[in-house]
Amino acid sequence: MSQYTRKNVLSNIFWIFFDKAFILLLKFLVGVKIANHYGADTFGHYQYIASIVGFSPLLYEIINERIVQKFFSSNSESHQTIINSVTIGRFILSSIALIAAFIYCWILKSETETIWIFFWLIINNTFINLFFGIQSFYENRLKARKIVVPVNITKALAYGVINYLITLDVPIVYIPFMHAVGSILSFLIILVIYVKEFPIQFNLKFPLLRDIIHESKFLWISTTAFVIFSQMDKVMLGSLIDDASVGVYSIALLLSTVTQMLLTPIRNTAFPMLLNYKEDKENFKRAYLKFSRQTVAVYLILIPSSVLVLKYTFHLFFVSEYNDCLEVYNLLLIIIFIQAVCNLQTSYLTIYEKTKYLLYKNVIGMIINIILNFILIKNIGIYGAAIATGVTQFATYYVLNFFYEDTRILNKWVLQSFQIWKLVKSNN
Repeated sequence: MSQYTRKNVLSNIFWIFFDKAFILLLKFLVGVKIANHYGADTFGHYQYIASIVGFSPLLYEIINERIVQKFFSSNSESHQTIINSVTIGRFILSSIALIAAFIYCWILKSETETIWIFFWLIINNTFINLFFGIQSFYENRLKARKIVVPVNITKALAYGVINYLITLDVPIVYIPFMHAVGSILSFLIILVIYVKEFPIQFNLKFPLLRDIIHESKFLWISTTAFVIFSQMDKVMLGSLIDDASVGVYSIALLLSTVTQMLLTPIRNTAFPMLLNYKEDKENFKRAYLKFSRQTVAVYLILIPSSVLVLKYTFHLFFVSEYNDCLEVYNLLLIIIFIQAVCNLQTSYLTIYEKTKYLLYKNVIGMIINIILNFILIKNIGIYGAAIATGVTQFATYYVLNFFYEDTRILNKWVLQSFQIWKLVKSNN
């Protein structure tokens, strides 16, 4: 297919990467200021609430992005129908999340500020979900650039206002409020861009939404397990230790997010191309390994470089109460490298309709993670949370593959991904 030319693929990777990199840069620069200004305690409390809201994908992922991408690629329905159906579906789920948050706050008799932080974080998620369908469509067509630039300008303005509000020493609740405003404006901009190219059609098919949900079920349950063990560390830190430890750990996670920002654009761009090779297993394997080797090559350079850079620059950005972040970050780098090597595993299992194995692996991983977090956090604090996550990721991405015949091939490809010298041969 002509849309999967080398130029289009690289362009799409660049624009998705630019989107992630730009937002992460803003998040990092302003996040540093928020963390330093409000201190580890208040910042940690905010991150603790955000980690609870981080469980919302337990609802949203019943309409999974990769399954939506499959429906776009199949051309079985018009893209307008798919966009309308998934948008309505995710809006309903966002409304349920908002109601659940209020019930949670009511049961715990939360303070007013905590309730408002919950509210604005979920409103932010709601509007992100409203442009989920359109964004997935443009990424599937390798046209991410159409929405990246205008949306990032809006986000930059929102972060600029946040930066100004911090200088006024406003309560921390204004931070999620401005994030929500930015997402509302982003949604409106994306809608205008889409409507200029395609006429508005209110065609909605609940049977289509049902089919998407049906195909998403294994991915949803596996994502549920993954979200639980990826968010549980911060929740357990807040429950077993204190808010300040959540603040320190959250900064380490922020730093690690910057380092792993290449993984999503590579994965999102590779998916439609791999899907195109579904019936041609030899070309599928070749494309899979090429993307994997490129990712490994990049991260073999990026990870040690980040350690060096942070060693000499960390004190320029953060106050002394966040010093423990560096050692935690070094532990998290192990997780990032595991994710880099195994970046396309979910894509493979989705394309070949083997998502039940994701379910099995992530549920087992969730159980392992909760047990390890409980044991290690109580004994070695924030370092225990990082170690628990690292062990869980290795077990989920590699060890558990040996237990299922259909996933053993992935471990073979993991080892072949380290053959980065073959990239030179493939480019000749």
